Amino acid sequence: MKNKNALGLFVVFMLGSFPLHAKIVDRVVAVVNNDAITELALERAMAMKQSEIKRSTNPELTQKTIRSQVLSDMINQKLLQQEIIKANIEVSDDDLARAIANVLQKNGINIEILRAELAGKGIPFESYKEQLKDQIRQTKFMQQHITAHVSDEEVQSFKSGQVIPDNPDATVHLAVIFFPLDPDASTKDVKDVVRKGRKISDKARQKGDFAKLARDNSKGPEAKEGGDLGTKSLSELPAPVAAAVRKMGTGMISDPIIAPQGIYIIKVIDKSASANLQPEESKSDEGLRQNLYNERMDQEINNYMMKLRRKAYVEILE
Repeated sequence: MKNKNALGLFVVFMLGSFPLHAKIVDRVVAVVNNDAITELALERAMAMKQSEIKRSTNPELTQKTIRSQVLSDMINQKLLQQEIIKANIEVSDDDLARAIANVLQKNGINIEILRAELAGKGIPFESYKEQLKDQIRQTKFMQQHITAHVSDEEVQSFKSGQVIPDNPDATVHLAVIFFPLDPDASTKDVKDVVRKGRKISDKARQKGDFAKLARDNSKGPEAKEGGDLGTKSLSELPAPVAAAVRKMGTGMISDPIIAPQGIYIIKVIDKSASANLQPEESKSDEGLRQNLYNERMDQEINNYMMKLRRKAYVEILE
């Protein structure tokens, strides 16, 4: 079964380039084993988030939050690339031809239009093909090393009264209490933070003053704002957080959620109508199975990346 969403964190078919207009002094912002992530590379990745930052009511705070998230994603991507290189995965001409055909079909264009779009962005077609090859290697690696299974019994169980969301663009207004995790944190360290987080989430449910608890305890950049993260689409959230939020109603507070970036306690302030869970009567068994598989695959990818970060040397020089 193909996972349409879970690989989205890693596999992006690039039809655009985002030039930087400001002068940037290149420097190393993170070391990942024997590789480096530079300021220039980080700013290029951040350029894709500028519209989101401009829409924010607190652009400076949003900039810091997104920069931290983007850098964490780049570290994960670098770790994944290192594992792919070790695996020595081959890409055939047929693999590349199928990938290009898929891009054309998804975008409703032909090869001439694709070439023209790339040329307009200053991307040579041969460079684009190399990008696709890298993405194919990545997809093959993920399929070989990360698996998820959904049984017929699980599908039928969900059909008999459970509900599953299917809208990654749905928006939610969230507040968060965040505890960062050191990449070298031991299992004991993680358990200690989770235990601390569980006490805070229990207190939040009992006394209800989530904003005060966030100001007093959260280590995230939004702590001074009472943990208010603003309105986000589900696709913008770390996969484990998005998976939890899909199942939460307005006003609910989560247990501690472990993600590669750290541990989150989430309060749902408001959900758009499209973020609500939809009854599965309207879904086929195969559609339901795909949703269950995607959600499980998201968690497996998250677990795999956490394992990579635990055994890697990662130093953030921000």
